[in-house]
Amino acid sequence: KGELVYKSNNFSWSTVYRLKMLNEEKGELIAEAVISNNSDMDFEGAKIQLVEGHLNKPGGRPPRPERMSRVAMAADLNAMPMMGKDELGDYYIYTLNDNHDLEAKENITIRMYGPLDVGYTKTYVFENSERRQKEEPLKVELSIKNTESNGLGIPLPAGKVEIYTYSNTGGLEYLGTDQIRQVPKGQSSTLSSGYAFDIIGKRKVLNYDRQRKSEEAVIEVQVTNTRSELVQVRIVEHINGDWVVKNESHNYQKKDASTIHFTIILDPGKTKYVTYTYRKEWK
Repeated sequence: KGELVYKSNNFSWSTVYRLKMLNEEKGELIAEAVISNNSDMDFEGAKIQLVEGHLNKPGGRPPRPERMSRVAMAADLNAMPMMGKDELGDYYIYTLNDNHDLEAKENITIRMYGPLDVGYTKTYVFENSERRQKEEPLKVELSIKNTESNGLGIPLPAGKVEIYTYSNTGGLEYLGTDQIRQVPKGQSSTLSSGYAFDIIGKRKVLNYDRQRKSEEAVIEVQVTNTRSELVQVRIVEHINGDWVVKNESHNYQKKDASTIHFTIILDPGKTKYVTYTYRKEWK
């Protein structure tokens, strides 16, 4: 008796997520697997299993996402079956519920999850460092918790996330694309859809004094909300070296040895100023 295993570099798969934002807090998430057969062989009625995890392949390269060429199963995506999911040692294995034809040089798309009702926290982020001065729109971030109470609680493979929302006329509009890493159950993932047109940040260095063994700077960050609704803003400041912060206008949180966060709530049509002084000393 024996067991024959055939290994090939001509097969790959990637995950494509589609997040449909229904409002500022809730949306629908769909996950699909794009399976690529780059070999010269056709497979009829094949049983397909997908392994997710960082498998050790010395000298190899990770598979590149391929263009989709055919949607397997019905044209109605809601009729596409889910995949079975099991643990495989330190990895996860996804088994397609039905057999599929996988022709040479072809990609097929299979529904993995969804549509799932998920919640997220929307934050506008303005990130800077030390003496940098600039004025620009704030980055839009969506933080999604992978928990059962948030409609998930499932292992999410790494992949591309396409973000959509509805316009005032009811049409579904594309907002942007981001990448997520593998997200285990209980962890969170942060997506960015781009930069907001109506939330503007401006950063100034009001004063800078450098001595032989010290450095001190006074920073002012101005954020303006011209939207018609309240927004949450996170100001991220990077300071290197041995530093202290003083004379801060708002409470801040020290995230690590070189990063502090100011979190503010900005009413519609309002502007807020955050000021602080950092001082660094050395021998």
